[in-house]
Amino acid sequence: CVDAVETFDFLDPTKIFLLGNSIGGTVALLSASLDQRVAGVAVVSGFTPWRSKAYPSGISMLCHLHGLVPKLGLWADDTESVPVDFPEILASIAPRPLMVIAPELDRHTNPSAIKETILSVSKIYSLYGQKENLKFDIPLEINRLTNEMKDEIIWFFKKQL
Repeated sequence: CVDAVETFDFLDPTKIFLLGNSIGGTVALLSASLDQRVAGVAVVSGFTPWRSKAYPSGISMLCHLHGLVPKLGLWADDTESVPVDFPEILASIAPRPLMVIAPELDRHTNPSAIKETILSVSKIYSLYGQKENLKFDIPLEINRLTNEMKDEIIWFFKKQL
């Protein structure tokens, strides 16, 4: 989609931001980690670490149920051996703007593992001197994109322009 956006004369290709909710958040994070043309990303309920023992079905959902990352299924029975996980994926986005909204009542995530991931990634942003480019919020919500979250995301993106 970044290739397509770059073809529009009325869009600035240096200001491509991604927003994703749930599996769309996973796609946004993977896309931003692999494509430096993405200027920033915001996700709501976008991930739970694959190595997390408390939520091992995350890998199975992505590779078997959704077919998003089929080869990830090779580690479905041994999640601790996954060669790459969200700490590395999010770190590869740094120092670009990254907003993670992880609703506390999202039944598809492991909140403590997400907090650990963000703590780890915040060290990378600090090394770049860009701590303000990483925003993390844990609202008392379920897996949904509320109007309040939309307003927060818009504010975060506008701040980057």
